[in-house]
Amino acid sequence: MARDRLLPQVLGEISPKYRTPAKATIIFGISMIVVTWLYVFLSSVAGAFDTVVSVVGIMFALFYAVTGFTVTWAFRATVTSSPRNLISLGLIPVLGGGVLLAIALVSIRQLEPPAFWSLIAIAIVSCVMMTVARFGGGAAFFRTRAAEVGPQAI
Repeated sequence: MARDRLLPQVLGEISPKYRTPAKATIIFGISMIVVTWLYVFLSSVAGAFDTVVSVVGIMFALFYAVTGFTVTWAFRATVTSSPRNLISLGLIPVLGGGVLLAIALVSIRQLEPPAFWSLIAIAIVSCVMMTVARFGGGAAFFRTRAAEVGPQAI
């Protein structure tokens, strides 16, 4: 992301000796220590942090559930071509998606009102942003045609 100038350039520098982003590692390590101390000593921050972690966890569960279902849909032409494909492209992604969806739904029911409404607000803002990207921003992603996958590709 630093290479694409979405983050400061210093975070993209690679140490010639260690071949790692050493400066970024140190910066993020120190910032995590500071954030952890703030979390421990400020109860209102702790409550907000718990809300964020809950909502983000549910969002990731929903994202990966949809991804599991999408894998099976994308490879629907080849799922039944062999027992291996049936298991790896059909059964496992659908079962994984189903389990994650169930976990997300149970978790949503257990959310405190602030976390629940935060999740709803994020969903609404995300839908608005996606609509703007699709119809207003002309994002290339929405013009890209899906590749057709047949049994020979797997």
